[in-house]
Amino acid sequence: MNRWQAIWEAVIASGLTDVLSVYAALLSTALVALAILRHRSERLRIKVFAQSTLRLGDGLPVEIILLTAVNIGKRPVTLRHASFVLSDGGEFASTAPSYVRGGPLPWKLEEGDMYDISFDADEVRNVEQEYNTKVVGVRFQDAAGRKFETPFRTQPKVHISEGRPTGE
Repeated sequence: MNRWQAIWEAVIASGLTDVLSVYAALLSTALVALAILRHRSERLRIKVFAQSTLRLGDGLPVEIILLTAVNIGKRPVTLRHASFVLSDGGEFASTAPSYVRGGPLPWKLEEGDMYDISFDADEVRNVEQEYNTKVVGVRFQDAAGRKFETPFRTQPKVHISEGRPTGE
């Protein structure tokens, strides 16, 4: 028996292999947990707000619906589409939004950036009446097709919630 073989047999006999296997299992578990935490912190996160509010137009108050997307994640995201989700499963995107913060879509949001777009509330109500449906949510879609949604109710006047990706 050579020297290394004798050392190896002594290690096996002492139970050191059990200690090493437990150490390896703990180390690999910790590394997987760190990878998961890093992935979660770097994923796309868009917070979506929707509110019905008044704005002065030609001296008279005009009701608008303001949609806001805030990039609360670490990665940049390019918004391509903003729309209202209808109760019949369809969606409605106004052809005449007025931009409050940002410009026409597509619009790139870096970490912490905000994008606002407003729509005439009467136009939205007309779509609801014409198609016998209701607006139940708002949606932003990014360049990769991911959808970020939040529910929307016309009452109360302000509704805020966090939008999460709903599909790829």
